[in-house]
Amino acid sequence: MVLLTDGRHNAGPSPTEAARALGEAGVAVFPVVFGAEEPAADLAMIDVTAPDLVFKTDRVRGTFTLRDTAPAGTRFTAEIVSQGAGGTVGETVVWRKELTTTGAGDRRVPFEFDVEPLTTDLPGVADSVLRDNPAGVDSRGESDVDRSVVSLDLKVRLSPLPGEVDAENNQRPLRLAANLVARKALLLDGRPRWETRYLRNALSRDPRWEVDTVIVPADSDGEPAVLPRGPAGERDDAGEGVFPDSRAGLLGYDLIVYGELPLALLTEAEHGWLREFVAVRGGGLVFIDGRRDVLSELPSPVLTDLLPVERGEPLPVPMKALRPTTAGNATGALSVMGDEAADETFWRELKAPQTLIAAEALPGAEVWLDAIPEGGTAGGARADGAHPAIVSRPFGAGRVLYLAFDESWRWRYRAADAFHQRLWNQFAGAIMPRPYAVRDELLALDTGAVRHAPGSSAPVRAELKRPDGTPATGVVVDAVLTRDGRVVGTVPLTEDPEVPGRYRGATGPLEPGAHDVSIRAAGFAAGALKARTEFTVEPPVTAESTETSANRALLAAMADASGGTLLREEEIGRLAELLAPLSDGRVIRSETPLWESYWWFFAVLIPLTLEWMLRKRAGLL
Repeated sequence: MVLLTDGRHNAGPSPTEAARALGEAGVAVFPVVFGAEEPAADLAMIDVTAPDLVFKTDRVRGTFTLRDTAPAGTRFTAEIVSQGAGGTVGETVVWRKELTTTGAGDRRVPFEFDVEPLTTDLPGVADSVLRDNPAGVDSRGESDVDRSVVSLDLKVRLSPLPGEVDAENNQRPLRLAANLVARKALLLDGRPRWETRYLRNALSRDPRWEVDTVIVPADSDGEPAVLPRGPAGERDDAGEGVFPDSRAGLLGYDLIVYGELPLALLTEAEHGWLREFVAVRGGGLVFIDGRRDVLSELPSPVLTDLLPVERGEPLPVPMKALRPTTAGNATGALSVMGDEAADETFWRELKAPQTLIAAEALPGAEVWLDAIPEGGTAGGARADGAHPAIVSRPFGAGRVLYLAFDESWRWRYRAADAFHQRLWNQFAGAIMPRPYAVRDELLALDTGAVRHAPGSSAPVRAELKRPDGTPATGVVVDAVLTRDGRVVGTVPLTEDPEVPGRYRGATGPLEPGAHDVSIRAAGFAAGALKARTEFTVEPPVTAESTETSANRALLAAMADASGGTLLREEEIGRLAELLAPLSDGRVIRSETPLWESYWWFFAVLIPLTLEWMLRKRAGLL
């Protein structure tokens, strides 16, 4: 086998193993290397990393990786552009940085820009959509459709170098989902401790949040505390928040932070609402433990499974440092610097809690953050005495987060809200349900991320109501999948047995292209369900456009594994000489009919004669 190639391998199993199998079958591989072994002077965009979902007033923080094989010292520009941002015509530059070539290969470049200018005056989206209670038109101009999440299509690109042969690999798409609606949080605590006060202040100052806080300190006269109740979002006479007096009110929140509020203040029905908030609504619930041991009351008949840990007593020594775990790094909730090593240094230097509740993660739970005590002598399960500080576990449709300390306010030391607010936003984002992207009078619809990899699957969530506002149960519901304007399939959705009117499903492996999802339901007119969502499947990234040099090492390994010989392009004339031994000699073919050969005649006749004689002797004839 003769291969004329640059030796660049894009996908699939190792070519060396294939060459070894050919060699064992007696087929030698003779690779001929084409192309220079030194990379061409080139800039290439390799990868872009950024959050999938951001709020309309966020600052997007991400990184891109570029490949630099050009001579050092040449200046070029990296920029992020948006098409039609802020209602403008043409491209708008949202981030730009001047860089210089180094010729050192791959390097990562951080970027940061504001989302708000991109969500102002979006074409086809009414002004009221950009406020906290969206109502208006979607991106297609459909009336009576509320869009809570919009897609932002951007592009990360590098300016071409003088004389650069291929500038097509200088850019990559960046697609983000921008949430236009503030999330709702409910903070519950039994005393106005520093943790709750600073958390309330941090979230209240953040336009991404609507925060209700209920603090029920014990009465100074010794009277039993009373939990104030009322419609969700209302305030009592002192201007403080109230606990929702209805199931619908509690389930309207996205995040509940439960501090040291005695469970005795809640009714059994309200216990059930909390459990339903996580398991059915899919909400995020955070438990902040403390030294008053209030959470020891949690194992109640209704809430017995919510806590993701088995609690112990407060540890006798203060903590020396905090350390993210592998699971914590994987969530992104603990990332501040964008690099695991830098993040570990950041957490080690962050103020550690003075008091930690000893806790053991239950089966199915993940430890996100460890705390290392002074001297490592607090009896932890690991060699350095580390104890779980932040633990998370999925529960039904939602997720629970447990903090074994109530001193995250110490993270404000010399930094104010810079880290404290950001980290709490990331904690909340990791456990809260994703908002439905679009809804009309009868349908709420979401398909998850706005960008997918080829071959992956997109989740489909839908909530269906009848014209009278009641959940549409027992309905045959299909999601219709369109790619580049052509229907490519339908996805049957299954009704959630615990949530009336909620349907779920997932697409099959996706192919590259622009996808559109709409809903078809039995008993509903074709034009009644107007909500539609979109996402893009980006084409696979191969080394074809980024690797500009020949891979001699791979081809040499293939030749050795198969018993062949590696040649350079200029040595191709040697092929005839190398292949000659494999094709030398003559093949002689002759045919001899058996009935024309005396030898073959007797070879057949003698065994038949012997058989006849033996049969006659035995009396079988």
